[in-house]
Amino acid sequence: MTVGAPWQEVAARLRPFIASRVAPTEVDDVLQDVFVRMQRGLAGLREEERFTSWLFQIARSSVAEH
Repeated sequence: MTVGAPWQEVAARLRPFIASRVAPTEVDDVLQDVFVRMQRGLAGLREEERFTSWLFQIARSSVAEH
């Protein structure tokens, strides 16, 4: 998966979180799902300072549904 610089930072924070919860072969699939969900829901984020907790909630949901 190739992503731009801002997304690389986000991916670097999410990858260990996801990797600790799914099989190594599934990490990229779950990470991609998180990015898709994030893109779809970004307009609904009202408080920018809550971005990190919102993002990890998306990651938790993606892991659970995976």
